[in-house]
Amino acid sequence: MWRCVRLAALTLPFCLSMVGGAAEIFKNPGFESTNPLSSWECVSCHMAVASDHTEGRHSLKVSARTNSRSGIRQNVALRDKTRYSLQSYVKQLTNPTGKLYQHYMIQLDVTRNNGSTEYIRTAFRSVTSHDGWVQLRSDFVFYNEGYRRVSLRLNNPDAGVDFLVDHMSLTEIPEDKDWKSKADKRIDQLRKNNIHFNIQVPPHVSYADLVIQVDLVKHGFSFGSQTNTKTLSLDPHYADLFYYLFNFATVNDYYWHTDPKPLHNPDYSAVSKTLDELHKHGINVRGHTIFWGTHEQWVPDWVRALTPSQVEQAVDERIQYIVKDTKGKLQQWDVNNELVRGHWFEEKTRDRFYTHKMFAKVHQADPSVKLFLNDNNVVATGFATTAYVVQAKEFKAANVGLYGLGIQCHFLPYTAPDPTLMKRRLDMLATTGLPLWVTELDVVASTENIRADWYDTALRMLFSHPDVEGIILWGFWDLHHWRGKEAALVNGPNFHVNAAGKRYIDLLYKEWSTHVTHKVSSGTQFNVRGFHGDYRVVVKYHGNPVMQQTFTLGKQDKQVNIQITDVNHHINIPTTKSPIDYHRVISHPVAHINEHSMGQKTSGTSSKLTCVSAFSGFSQVGNDKMTEVGCASGYVLTGCLGKIKDNRNTRDGEAVYMQNGNPLCQTYEGSHATAPAQATARCCKLTGLKCDYRKSGVSQGVLDQRLETQCLNNMFATGCTSHNSNEHTDGAFPSSHSCFAQNSENYGGVTSYAMCCSAPNLTCQVKTSKPTGNKLGDVAGVSCDSGWQLVGCSGFSEDGKVGGAYIKANPDQCVAVNGAERLWGEMGVTAFATCCRPH
Repeated sequence: MWRCVRLAALTLPFCLSMVGGAAEIFKNPGFESTNPLSSWECVSCHMAVASDHTEGRHSLKVSARTNSRSGIRQNVALRDKTRYSLQSYVKQLTNPTGKLYQHYMIQLDVTRNNGSTEYIRTAFRSVTSHDGWVQLRSDFVFYNEGYRRVSLRLNNPDAGVDFLVDHMSLTEIPEDKDWKSKADKRIDQLRKNNIHFNIQVPPHVSYADLVIQVDLVKHGFSFGSQTNTKTLSLDPHYADLFYYLFNFATVNDYYWHTDPKPLHNPDYSAVSKTLDELHKHGINVRGHTIFWGTHEQWVPDWVRALTPSQVEQAVDERIQYIVKDTKGKLQQWDVNNELVRGHWFEEKTRDRFYTHKMFAKVHQADPSVKLFLNDNNVVATGFATTAYVVQAKEFKAANVGLYGLGIQCHFLPYTAPDPTLMKRRLDMLATTGLPLWVTELDVVASTENIRADWYDTALRMLFSHPDVEGIILWGFWDLHHWRGKEAALVNGPNFHVNAAGKRYIDLLYKEWSTHVTHKVSSGTQFNVRGFHGDYRVVVKYHGNPVMQQTFTLGKQDKQVNIQITDVNHHINIPTTKSPIDYHRVISHPVAHINEHSMGQKTSGTSSKLTCVSAFSGFSQVGNDKMTEVGCASGYVLTGCLGKIKDNRNTRDGEAVYMQNGNPLCQTYEGSHATAPAQATARCCKLTGLKCDYRKSGVSQGVLDQRLETQCLNNMFATGCTSHNSNEHTDGAFPSSHSCFAQNSENYGGVTSYAMCCSAPNLTCQVKTSKPTGNKLGDVAGVSCDSGWQLVGCSGFSEDGKVGGAYIKANPDQCVAVNGAERLWGEMGVTAFATCCRPH
């Protein structure tokens, strides 16, 4: 059944399909019972019957609201893992706050069996007093995780706002269990066309020795990822992977609140070079974003302080300078990000249509670039789908240069994409008649195999929809992914392609690609149904390539003629090694920065080298909390080490500090620490033993830069340690006469400390363990040979995640700790022991 109502916000009737005549779950949904208020409760508000309505005879007036959560609600019985369609009509009556927009929301109030309450947003709409009756509509999946009561509540405008409600509805949506085969059928219909090949062969050439190889070399459909100037230049292999995996890019270097200097004419030269590099590899680019008014935090501080007229002037200025730098270099722009939920510019200027003016001015400045709205919770969830449809139709009718709709698609963490609801939401968005681009896709799953299945589901449904023109991931490498490793396709500094990444590659290079080998002996004409894109045809004679040609298959069938003329001239077909088969080559630029001595100390007398460990108390838990320990009288500090009690890599590291001429070993907690830290001082005594405590740094922001602290006068590096205030260090290790502290990636800011010691007839050597395993808390230890004394101990890994080090007694052993779960291919932590003896 179809129900049609005319809404003031739309120019045409809006028709709601009651899915399959599904049973209504709400009691008294249209307020038409004998008692129109029955079954409904008004929480912190007053409700009364009203005559203004969308259907029937009544609506419900909600007034005397004391806070934003005041509103009507009804208890409902929902089934586990069941899909629901939800709708309501509202009409705003008063607006005492003076805001242009009030936000209306329908939410689930879920009271758990343990007494706790969870509030789950299900539908959203921004409303003005000019809109008249408007619809809130959404869909959702309910998961029963042990609840006592569930109610649906319509609320959220500011306290004191009165409104009418009519025609609430809640019905079940049946699952489409056959979605995958339907999606695959649509993919075949939408993304492929027929290619008819006709081969002409010289009369003297044997058909049996001719083979035609047909390969799709570049997709016609856009598959892309977010990147930026810093990440793309971070590691050459990242760039290689990007160009292998994607043919489209979103560059998010354009946030206004992070603009480079100068303030009124930012220097985008570095970003322009990035755009040139991407274009060199045949990659089209989307710019993100010119404006972002969802929250004031995304608006520069200096703009927030301006008057309305000054804001308008600043907006015009930004449009001019940003278009000047990007004209002809960007194919798409996000103009004002996430406008469905936030209207900072509209509220500031008191102009409901201010973003319309932004679009019109950008379009006027650069008519060639395609302009987009871009919003979340419209396909990954249905929270704002209807609101986005209404907004898009409004922009389209205004004729301000809008090309298409950006769909962010950040799926809820640890929640599988629902193909039934995805299709339903995409179909709703398609009613706008605008092209759809998936602009920010990611899923979050605890294992890579589950993540692979979830990406497959999302990609397959999106690729199969006729109105979707491109799919862009919001990152793919965990080290630079906003949602971390549980959303990534590629992990770690070794760029390990995980199961999700392999599934993505299989889809693009196998299932959704075309590769055909045809033996000419089977016929000089043959047909191929191929995916859209750029093709290469190679003719082989006796297995050797003798000819090639290229063509592009679009959305029309294609005739390709292959005229073979010379089979005796062999040609070279260039091949490139897949970036998937990657073995990291580690380069270590060594730096000497501000090396200096902090002070010296000489031990008391002892006829033999004697060493003991001294331990600090445990630190408090918290960022930069410190604990320290020194050596007893007569001993000198030869080594400094530390660890967190739970073995995690949440230390900032160790430092050596001189207090009244005495060296102290300090261990610092990092910002992510959840357990206390302890420092260990290695203290030794030998007649004539003298130590120089040296420091260098801080390191520069160079990938894997090593900061060397040298020991002078042939002193031995008995102890080495490193410190970084943001936990960004791979640790430290000794050579015979130097200490090395290493950057974690390219973060910089590392300080290196060296304990440099010597005595008459003293000799020292460095011994190393095998690396630890990959599990948190795995250890690796190394001991000194018989007759040697352990004077220093440290832990180091090329891939960081060092949990610290400690000395295990009886006999003394240097033990290094792995501080986090490691990814495939990452190097474990190695223990470095400095061992000395007189000779």
